Amino acid sequence: MIIVNMDSATDPAERKKIENEQEAWRTVNVMFQDILKELNEKDEKITEKDKTITEMAKELEELKRRLGEK
Repeated sequence: MIIVNMDSATDPAERKKIENEQEAWRTVNVMFQDILKELNEKDEKITEKDKTITEMAKELEELKRRLGEK
């Protein structure tokens, strides 16, 4: 959060500077949220792939067991 003294609030140049800084922080926050969302989506995909691999490994073990019985 930006702390503003009274001179800054009345000086147009200072006010513009503060507004620019606030807009920059809003932009950074939006970018951070987008990156975080992308990372979460990738994490979900990895989790799904891990589940698939685990299921395939179980199936493979079952097939090996069946072949060993024959």
